[in-house]
Amino acid sequence: GFYMAFLFLARSSPPHRLLVLALLLLLPLSESVRYAPASSLRLSSPRPWNEHVKAPPTLQRLRGGSSLNPNFEEVGAAFVGHYYKMFDTNRASIRSLYQDNSMLTFEGEKFQGVEAISQKLNGLQFQTVEHEIVTSDYQPTNGGGILVFVCGHLKVDGSEHPMKFSQVFTLAPLPGGQGYYCFNDVFRLIYG
Repeated sequence: GFYMAFLFLARSSPPHRLLVLALLLLLPLSESVRYAPASSLRLSSPRPWNEHVKAPPTLQRLRGGSSLNPNFEEVGAAFVGHYYKMFDTNRASIRSLYQDNSMLTFEGEKFQGVEAISQKLNGLQFQTVEHEIVTSDYQPTNGGGILVFVCGHLKVDGSEHPMKFSQVFTLAPLPGGQGYYCFNDVFRLIYG
């Protein structure tokens, strides 16, 4: 009775706490409550899960021991600048950013491998394109990879009306630590 009411008090919203507290004052203390561990009677919110861990200045490990790239934001930002500069100025050279196991999903169509991806991107029906990046976000992934999310505007063939787009990349480390390649690429225009 008392112990359950006390647990309810610790987890309830402020108006309910007052009601339960009033009831608790009316109940006599029992032996089981007097000797309950202090940690089970805490009213304050629990400490953060990692408060006792002295974290290194940069991310280095993820649960399960998978390594993370501590420079994921710098690498992600450099990739975004490089990718869209290549796409806007020399689209044919963008094939160097993909490998045979890479996959592109472009407006719902899937393409696997360097040749298929290159054919799709170089076969797009415009001569010139200009990307304007509005936001970009980066997260580390298992195995040292990087997740990149980009939103922006693009103008094709000098159009005065830019289109909104979003694009997600997964960058995977090249064997031997020689850099990164685009493992996944998902592109969508945003309508409306």
